[in-house]
Amino acid sequence: MKLNNFEKDQIQKAFDSYEVPEDYFDFLEKKILNNTIHKRKNISNKILTTSLLSISIAILSIIIYINNKNTYQDIDNFSKNYHFSILSNDSNLYVLDDKNKILYLNIDSNETSVINVLNELNIPENQKNSIKLNFKLLKNNLIAYNKDKNIESDKTSSAKIKNEKMDITTSLYMPREICSEKPILLSPSIPNIEQYNFKWSNGETGNKIYISESGTYSITITPINDQTSKPLYATTKVRILPPPTDISPKHLSGCVGSEVTLTLNIDTSKYEVEWMNTNKKSKSINVSTPGVYVAKIIGCQTYLDTFVVSFYHCDVIIPNAITPNGDGVNDRFEIKNIEKYPNTQVYIYSNDGKLIYQSKNYQNDWDASDVRAGTYMYKIIFQDKISQNGTLLIIK
Repeated sequence: MKLNNFEKDQIQKAFDSYEVPEDYFDFLEKKILNNTIHKRKNISNKILTTSLLSISIAILSIIIYINNKNTYQDIDNFSKNYHFSILSNDSNLYVLDDKNKILYLNIDSNETSVINVLNELNIPENQKNSIKLNFKLLKNNLIAYNKDKNIESDKTSSAKIKNEKMDITTSLYMPREICSEKPILLSPSIPNIEQYNFKWSNGETGNKIYISESGTYSITITPINDQTSKPLYATTKVRILPPPTDISPKHLSGCVGSEVTLTLNIDTSKYEVEWMNTNKKSKSINVSTPGVYVAKIIGCQTYLDTFVVSFYHCDVIIPNAITPNGDGVNDRFEIKNIEKYPNTQVYIYSNDGKLIYQSKNYQNDWDASDVRAGTYMYKIIFQDKISQNGTLLIIK
């Protein structure tokens, strides 16, 4: 559409007559700037809120994980409790077997010393308390250690508690298992023991019984003055297992190329056996190399039986005396069959340890012509590192 001259003039006059306020653009700039800043703040607040929410979720997840982990560890520890066993006739205060979760305590030890040791061991606290209680009970019950000792009794007046009902479900205790190398007196641990009747599985009715044979012993306990309470039962498995005999180092020898049998003098139905550095758990083993072999014997405590094994060239015959008098008979230190073992070393020593003869490849040629009559010592070392020692008498 085209405009005529009149219309154009009217439009031009309209624009010419319109005036923009002096601070209009400043106002417009500030408004735009404020809107921009407000939007940025909204965005920043949203980002901060989102970040804090994410961090909170992460921290909560970590807390849940740690709690779960601790719970699983507690369950795992509960299933792997340490057990208490006796360590007697031994100078050690205690022996800790982490592999089998067994703490061996010396029954001769002072109770305070044992408690101090337990407090320092890396064992769960509840298990420490259980072991402390077991130790106290067993120490008081062992007949060998009851002599000349005064066991404190409860000093509460029986008249005061005569008509009181007692919650014996939480105060009765007897160890589940006892292993002792000597006969014991077995008794339940319960406050005010004189307030109860006792019936043992072997028919005895006292509050303690003398045990000299292995077996399972049960007891029924009922309050004398409370006919409404149900009887309580407790059972203890007792092993009376004397220490093994013949526990001393043994020296055995054999011929090179053969085997030597090492045998323990024990009843394997009562003791467990483990040959150290081997996977063998039998009463006897056969060995073909020299060395020290140790068997671990496990009863109420652990014992070690040691075997020192040597091997010799049995076809080599070494004389124990020579007569270098020139008669042609037994004049030299002649070792029979030495020729089978070339580069055999021979050393001869006087009684004071002085070396008087040596050979790196002995040829049966030493005649003792340069020494006086008397007793000497020899050492023979074969090429395979087998060595043999002994004494040689020289008669002139």
